[in-house]
Amino acid sequence: VCCRADAEAGHGAEVNAVAMRGSLLLSGAADGAIVVWRVQERAIFKLRTLRDFGSSYSEGDDVMCVAMPPSWSAAEGLDCPWAAGGAQNGALTVWATANGRKAQTLRCSHWVMAASVIVAAPPGASHKQTLLLSGSFD
Repeated sequence: VCCRADAEAGHGAEVNAVAMRGSLLLSGAADGAIVVWRVQERAIFKLRTLRDFGSSYSEGDDVMCVAMPPSWSAAEGLDCPWAAGGAQNGALTVWATANGRKAQTLRCSHWVMAASVIVAAPPGASHKQTLLLSGSFD
């Protein structure tokens, strides 16, 4: 699978990040968009575009990283119930992949350069939690 800048296909600028789980692929680019793709055998289908700023783009909105949870229930419909993306403007945004709606935006003080999702039991906890981790320039 190859993700590249091609406005008609998905992105209008260079692709900075990709993540894949099951048949769901995310790509994040310098155009400020995260595109959700479905990969099937030798074909790739664009499902939706996730944008935090409507139709206008501002410098610094570049998506630098994308992340998805490592596991989920097939009963939830899509391959993955949510996805996250970090941007140069310090936003770490969580999206519902089923409808493309923004669920929450966390603000960091600098560019969000890395994001990862883990499932772990914190010390002393009896159950596992899903944690969204991020790394930035601070």
